[in-house]
Amino acid sequence: MILLYAPLNAHSNGGMFLTDLDSRAEVKGSRDPLGLVPLWSRFGRGIIRNLTTVSNSVRGFTTLLLGLYFTQVVQEGNGADSQSTLDLFLTFEQLAGFARYHVNHDGNFRGRERVAARLQKGTKVGLGADPSLQILGDQKTYGLWGLFSMPARSSGLLAQEEHILTRTATEFVERNYVSILAKVAKSNRRIVDLLRREH
Repeated sequence: MILLYAPLNAHSNGGMFLTDLDSRAEVKGSRDPLGLVPLWSRFGRGIIRNLTTVSNSVRGFTTLLLGLYFTQVVQEGNGADSQSTLDLFLTFEQLAGFARYHVNHDGNFRGRERVAARLQKGTKVGLGADPSLQILGDQKTYGLWGLFSMPARSSGLLAQEEHILTRTATEFVERNYVSILAKVAKSNRRIVDLLRREH
């Protein structure tokens, strides 16, 4: 609904009234029965710049940060002929999804249906940027790359123009995630080796 203020007639000071919701202002394809998302977007993002309705998972941010960290490690080790940042990240996101579902029994991530279906066929799965290996219909758009990059950039975790961790974010990832992951997995070399393979 829209709140309007208009004169009721030529001799009055006017009054406020509510109108029906303008069909052009409705949020399409969303669960927003009161039509509050446009208001939330306007005012909420003015206060908290990285606030979105889709980037609400701490594990999603953790996976994004680790994926970009390991992507950079692979690219630095492989030199100029390395795979693209996007391809390496999509592969890491798949690896994280399979690990979360199979090892941690955690199905609270994007792409869990395809992950579950592939793991029903066996625990040896393919990883890679090829569309046939992706865990979402369009993993770049609907996965962590598409949904978490902008909020991560607004939070100062990613460089402004590229999908590269800021220095502060890199130090945070190394101190809080990579060191713990190395203890649990005995080595981060296995992750790097998996990402280096094209398939």
